[in-house]
Order: sequence, then structure tokens, then C-alpha cells
Amino acid sequence: MRQVTILTFVSAILSVGCFKATKDPMPSFNVLLSDSVTILNTKDIPSGAPIVMIHFDATCRECQQETDSLLLNMKTLQNVSFYFFTVGEFSEVTTFKNYYHFDRYSNITIGQDYEKFIVKHFNSYETPLVLIYDKRKRLSAVFKGKPNIGDIINQIKN
Repeated sequence: MRQVTILTFVSAILSVGCFKATKDPMPSFNVLLSDSVTILNTKDIPSGAPIVMIHFDATCRECQQETDSLLLNMKTLQNVSFYFFTVGEFSEVTTFKNYYHFDRYSNITIGQDYEKFIVKHFNSYETPLVLIYDKRKRLSAVFKGKPNIGDIINQIKN
């Protein structure tokens, strides 16, 4: 019995900090988009499809690996809206967007969370921070650290 308890505890620690969310509605905050002019307020993000917000840092290795994994699975995720936000310098937005050729994907939006809303609201500077919202814009899961792409896809499908 003790071995089962220890194994369960270790598995929980290794789950990369994912937890089920409480179905809180998507908060409203502003993001400066990659054109450096347009301000997107998240209340204007359309509902009807799953939404994944990714708080990233362009120099974060795990963020880069997570982005690589997402793009490799984009065919499966083509009906999901992705929003990449950073609190870093605006130049990071442009560099990240260009490096990953985000202009090839109509379902990816990238910008700067210049008010640092995500960091404050979710009380986390950790990157990547992956927030999954259902088609009604209710929070369904939060992943802190580099989640497994399979876990993200499974959460979106549920």
C-alpha cells in the first residue's frame, strides 16, 4: 500500500503542474498584437472553438520546444485558436513570430501582454504557461511548465 501511495505522489509531481480549472470565464485584458498597432481585448476573442493561450518567453527553451510540438501537430489542432503572449520586449514578439512562421497559420495570434495581466492574474512568471479554454470561453485546464503535447490535445478534445 505504501508503494502505491509513493508512486501516486511521484506521478502527481511529474505531471508538469497541470490542474483542472474551475470553469472560470476568460478574463478581459489587452494585448498589443504583432503589427505593433492593434490592441486586442480578450473579450473580443470569438467563442465557438477551443482557445489555447500560451504565456511564453522567446528565450525559454521549453517554450520553443512546446511551440515546435504544437506546430508539428497543427493539422490535428487546426480548429483551435492559439494566442501566444509574452511580457517580454516587443521585439521578442516579432522574432518569435518570424522564426516560427506564424503568418502561415490563420489560427495563431501573437502579441505582447504589456500590462502583465497573465502573470498577475495567474500568479506565475513560469513559462510556458498554457491556458486551455473551452468553446464557451471557460477555463478548463492550466499547465505550468512544459506540458506534453498529447496532454494538451486530450484536454482540448474533452
